[in-house]
Amino acid sequence: MKNLNRSYIIALLLIAVVIAVGQLLSQSIISKSKEDARIINISGRQRMLSQKISKASLIMFMSNSQKQFDKSKKELTEAIKIWSTSNNALQYGD
Repeated sequence: MKNLNRSYIIALLLIAVVIAVGQLLSQSIISKSKEDARIINISGRQRMLSQKISKASLIMFMSNSQKQFDKSKKELTEAIKIWSTSNNALQYGD
């Protein structure tokens, strides 16, 4: 009977250790994936800004009025500024 109790306690301790180790590994993986999600988000923003830059450049090139040209130029300047900030964030981990 004593051997059964001892075996039961050892089995429970082993299960507890395995669960604890599994939990630590899961938390480690989750914390790493949060960083990956941030990088993916910044990359998606850069893709969107690249499209915005292309669109503004094309509108500037094909504009018929000074007003349209100036509006597109302002949009282009702002998009390039944000794109540069995002690019630096990706390169240097800001």
